[in-house]
Amino acid sequence: MFKRKHQYLMQIDGRLNLRLEELREQVPELASLPEDELRSVALESIEHEVMDSAQEALGRHGQQVIDRIETAGHVFLTGAEFMENEAGEHYGTFSAAFKGDQEGAVAATDLWFAHLQTFRSIENIGHMSLRGTDGTDVHHFDEALEKRFETLDPETLARIDELMDPDRP
Repeated sequence: MFKRKHQYLMQIDGRLNLRLEELREQVPELASLPEDELRSVALESIEHEVMDSAQEALGRHGQQVIDRIETAGHVFLTGAEFMENEAGEHYGTFSAAFKGDQEGAVAATDLWFAHLQTFRSIENIGHMSLRGTDGTDVHHFDEALEKRFETLDPETLARIDELMDPDRP
């Protein structure tokens, strides 16, 4: 009998360490680049490293990478998004959409998460999630975030739940 593959999205949000001075020292060709160009090179390198790691974890557990997943009226793309805050800190959201089975999806996400924790270019992983068309909805937060959630009042928690509802119009 044909077993339908579900679609999943694994995401990790983290604070990045671009290690710009280290890049300048280790790669002489980069030493003369202006700061913004060097930053672009560093972000591109981080994106490749993280997404290659995702593909490896998914392949090892029999999952098939896809470009995008549409669920609950939202489109999620495989790839990375970066932002810089007012303090000059860099953050990245890394997403991998894929087809597969729940057991493999969980195992691949766990492997990816464990692997990324060893990356020197990721200072802190604040949030990791795995969501799927089969109802899978797993989230892990950094301990500091968990503690902040514990202190929120019931009205704020209810509002967060409302905003996070995937069936919300």
